[in-house]
Amino acid sequence: GSVSSAWCLTIHHSIIDGNSFKPLFQRVRDHFEKKSAPLPDGSERPWEWLESSSDKEHLSGARYFAGLYSMADWVGNISSVFPPVERFENRIDASHHWRVPLKLNGYTVVLIDEFLRLRDVKLGTLIHATWSLILSRSTGSPFVQFGVTRHCRGKSGDPRAAGIGPFANTLPLLIHVNDEVSISEWLIGVRNSWLNLAEYESTPLALTQDSVISPTGSGLPFQTLVNVVVSSSQNEIAEILKGLIRATPECQQSTDFPLALTIHQTPEVSGYMVARKSDFSLNSTQRLVELFASVMVEIIGDVSKPVRELTLRKGRIFDSIDPVPTSASFRNLAQRLECACKQYPAACAISTPSQTITFSALWDAARSYASSLKSKGLLPQEIVSILTGRTPDTVAAMFGVLLAGGAFLIISELIPDHRKAGLMAQAGSRFYISDESLQLAAGFLHNDFQRIQAGPQSPAQDMEVSNIKPTNLAYVVATSGTTGTPKLVMIEHGAVTNMLDGYSEVLQQGQGDVRYQSASAGSDTFVLEVMLYLCSGSGLHLDAGLIKKGFAEFNQALEKYRITVLGLPSSVWKQWVRYCNLSGHDTPSHLRAVVCSMEKTDPLVLAQWRENAGKSLLWINAYGPSEASCVTTLFLLRPGDPTPESAIPIGTALPGTRVFVTDPLMRLLPHGFIGEIVIGGSGVGRGYLGDLQHTREKFISPPSGEGLLYRTGDQGYLDENGRLVFSGRIDNQVKIRGYRVELEEIELAIGQHSEVEDSAVVALEKGENRDLVAYYCSNRQIDSSEFRAFLSKNLPAAIIPRIYYRQNAIPRTDLGKIKRKVLTEDARNRFSRIKTSLVAPPSDMERPLDSVIVGIFQEILGIPEVGPDENFFTLGGDSLNAVRLQIQVETMTDFRITGSDLFRYPTPSSLAAHLATLKAFGKTRRCILSPLKIPDNYNQNTPVIVTVLLFALPLHSYHKLVESLDSSIGFYALEVSNLNEEGDVADIKKSILQSLVEALSGEEKPMGKIHLFGYSIDALLVWELASALNDNSAPCESVFLLEPSFQSERPYKRSNLPELVKKAWYRFRYSHSLEFSERFSLVSSAVIIKTRQLIDMKSAGKNAIHEVLIHNDSHSRIRNSFTSHLISKQDSVKVYLCRCRDGHHTSYLASYDAHWKELAAELEIVDLVGNHSELLQMPQVKILAKAFTKKLIS
Repeated sequence: GSVSSAWCLTIHHSIIDGNSFKPLFQRVRDHFEKKSAPLPDGSERPWEWLESSSDKEHLSGARYFAGLYSMADWVGNISSVFPPVERFENRIDASHHWRVPLKLNGYTVVLIDEFLRLRDVKLGTLIHATWSLILSRSTGSPFVQFGVTRHCRGKSGDPRAAGIGPFANTLPLLIHVNDEVSISEWLIGVRNSWLNLAEYESTPLALTQDSVISPTGSGLPFQTLVNVVVSSSQNEIAEILKGLIRATPECQQSTDFPLALTIHQTPEVSGYMVARKSDFSLNSTQRLVELFASVMVEIIGDVSKPVRELTLRKGRIFDSIDPVPTSASFRNLAQRLECACKQYPAACAISTPSQTITFSALWDAARSYASSLKSKGLLPQEIVSILTGRTPDTVAAMFGVLLAGGAFLIISELIPDHRKAGLMAQAGSRFYISDESLQLAAGFLHNDFQRIQAGPQSPAQDMEVSNIKPTNLAYVVATSGTTGTPKLVMIEHGAVTNMLDGYSEVLQQGQGDVRYQSASAGSDTFVLEVMLYLCSGSGLHLDAGLIKKGFAEFNQALEKYRITVLGLPSSVWKQWVRYCNLSGHDTPSHLRAVVCSMEKTDPLVLAQWRENAGKSLLWINAYGPSEASCVTTLFLLRPGDPTPESAIPIGTALPGTRVFVTDPLMRLLPHGFIGEIVIGGSGVGRGYLGDLQHTREKFISPPSGEGLLYRTGDQGYLDENGRLVFSGRIDNQVKIRGYRVELEEIELAIGQHSEVEDSAVVALEKGENRDLVAYYCSNRQIDSSEFRAFLSKNLPAAIIPRIYYRQNAIPRTDLGKIKRKVLTEDARNRFSRIKTSLVAPPSDMERPLDSVIVGIFQEILGIPEVGPDENFFTLGGDSLNAVRLQIQVETMTDFRITGSDLFRYPTPSSLAAHLATLKAFGKTRRCILSPLKIPDNYNQNTPVIVTVLLFALPLHSYHKLVESLDSSIGFYALEVSNLNEEGDVADIKKSILQSLVEALSGEEKPMGKIHLFGYSIDALLVWELASALNDNSAPCESVFLLEPSFQSERPYKRSNLPELVKKAWYRFRYSHSLEFSERFSLVSSAVIIKTRQLIDMKSAGKNAIHEVLIHNDSHSRIRNSFTSHLISKQDSVKVYLCRCRDGHHTSYLASYDAHWKELAAELEIVDLVGNHSELLQMPQVKILAKAFTKKLIS
């Protein structure tokens, strides 16, 4: 069970008789001693037999009750999104699992062996560092949380067991993959993360979950993805088991994890990976084995370099770029339109509610615009601004500019005039096309702008279009730029024609198709829709305000105008689908394809739609930035194709286009690993007009000089089939309490609520912290606690928004993108109002305590509404907020609470009840007196147990004892605090005792008859407290000493006490050790010889016996008996000495029992079953509780 164990042998109970366990243990020890192998954990007591005679159940379930056990539930991107592990099976079955060997070559083995030896690094540390790097790079998060099994204390009847499986105690191991430090420093950090768990080594399951895991806000699920076991070779294990086993052992893990890695360290580093076939393909498993080996080797290669240089694949993106062949059917866009117009002259090109325009009429209008521009001296590739809105005139003007050899910039009619003029100036336009209603106000015009009246103004003339080169500029589009000046993206003819060819191969649009045009005129989507459909002979229906009229009228229009292809932003499509489902509206009869884009698609909505209305339709998920001609990848679901159950891909690249996923240093990532999406090929644009700095940052020129690469700023990964999956924007990724959060992921989860129509999430900066604020559209006000309960089923607690605001509509751009800046400003204003209303303390101090605590929660957490039963930590409270809350509670209530109080009472109602109890039964500033159990019919004669907490165990360790006590017995905990003073050891002890006496003898002492209780080293302090109380005339009925003993320095090194107090208290104990040795010499030599035999020592120095005794749990009775020589006589109270019965009840111990009797006026020895470290754990604690009840009630 040691955190640093490097070797562990676990035998399933079914293959070995119980009587063979100890011989087997001895054989293992002999085996390693013969080999002169390193000790398993490098400690002074490496061979410890873990046995529980009273509880065999945990052994039967723990097929591996030690070793390295790793967990990370959110790394489904390695091959797919993994389902939760709901069951544990008994065997690894070849029909359900892949088993791929992992074998490193001889040179690599030598490298690893030398690295571990010279760097003093454990193999377990290296393995977890390797896994954490792989998982970090796959999720894009610098934090990876594993689970580590400790001593198994769980029972199958425990309700938590279903989620944990046979392992009863899983602690959160958080590893930070810090790119800013060296590999050497990082490995030390990984090791320290392990060691920080040591204090919880034997903590029972229930207390671990309640006190360690649940309050962290991490949302750590008890499901396992990865299991890692470091073991010896199979032959070596078989030799050790020879003659003792009654069945053939399986030398591999037999629990059903999605992924398991077993490493054999001797004679060489090798092993195998086992993967569930339902989650991984054989190819994926083989790739993971290769990846694990290569990453481990890279880590040990040069530990001085920074972690950020560690990659998962060799080479940068430039090494994988080959020239992309282009086979565009036309040199330029003008040729494409000319071909369609001449092929279908009488067909409808554009329809609106008021007019219909044929291809012939469109061609004539375009040639008229071209003639006007030519006559005014338009230069090749000169940019013309178009301000005619979402109308047929805009379409004709676009093609007119192209026929004249220019490039166009469409400016939305919806933006203010000064923005229109600013864009025209930024583009360097001399000419702009507008009608009377949309021309610029006079104040924004200057002499450089020449207006061309919309509509045919010049006779249509034939234009020579064959001389327009593919590299000529075709159009400029303004990015949506939510801040600052929008960037103008330049796209060439060849990029667009390549995209149109690839898209047309998929969609097969042509004569007879009609597309509903959904995007605003200033967007790249508008350009795409116009070019894709009109240049192939399909029709386009323009109706700018159609969707705003409601979905009922929208569906009627789709039917009336015989729409065959519908394209909508994913958020609008989702609302349309919900309307159709609720209203029972049938799919428009002519519709054959639906295209979604711009946002993540909810897989649940897609599945429902395909089940109800979309069975016979082609569904396309399109992705592409403006900088890469609007469309780069497509994902298709044809009729009959299964609907993905998890993340919906955005597909594969169009012909002539390449997509890559890279890390920040432009290094390629393997399939399944989240990184930045980078686009290459002929669809990439020329850059940003007039913005050389941003062009160099985003448009990368490879050494080969073949085209450009565009860094999208989008995140995604390639699934096992090579399809791209979109994860979100890098600039929409925020860090909340140590977690990187994708806002789109949270919005999708909120949108799955049956009553939510639309949603958006923003991150609100509050000083050094961030909070998530959710906005939603619904027919009713949904309580925040209901949202949090709903989201907790799918999201970690750390990324669940704490604040929820209902909106009539989510503000969006014309393209359907969320206006996050608007919502963030709104959230900031609302928070300012909350802070103003809560900042002042209440003037009426008689205000109900519940209301005061709720107000403090609201102020500290910055939440407008907090329910009385909502948890401080699930609301986003962290350690910093906890300190602020403690200060505020003391300021406003005159009561002091500790951090452990907040863990025990994390809701306003429970904390208020705790403070009310303190008010009724006593409080203290120096020592915190906490009632853990208020007895029934509480009066002056009620027995009340008071335990002192200083060194032995934290408060939560006593909960099971409290629960097991009779209801007529009270239980208080006296926690010592404020120990930072400096001075003599004796003065410190005197100060502590004085504070304890004040807490128990003042006016606010607990009512009832006090019985002191102390465990382990704290028992010695309780003994002296009893004397101090009697000296101060404070009654103490009796003292219960549970295994009173001195301990080594080791437990205090990992405690939370100030360093000064640790050192001082250790000096105090050490001085008593010297005194102990002197008194020990007075004991008969026969006893000394027998004791030395028991602890297997040949000789002992002055302090050695004490130091050895404290390391040997098997002889705790002897050690605790010796403790009687360290304390002074106690005359006035009855003493119950509770000690372990460990099978060593020999006659010579009677002298020590006799010595205890000399120290107390009345002594009774209570024998207990178990060992020193198990007395407060099930089932031993029930025996202890019965002993308390029997003595106190009688």
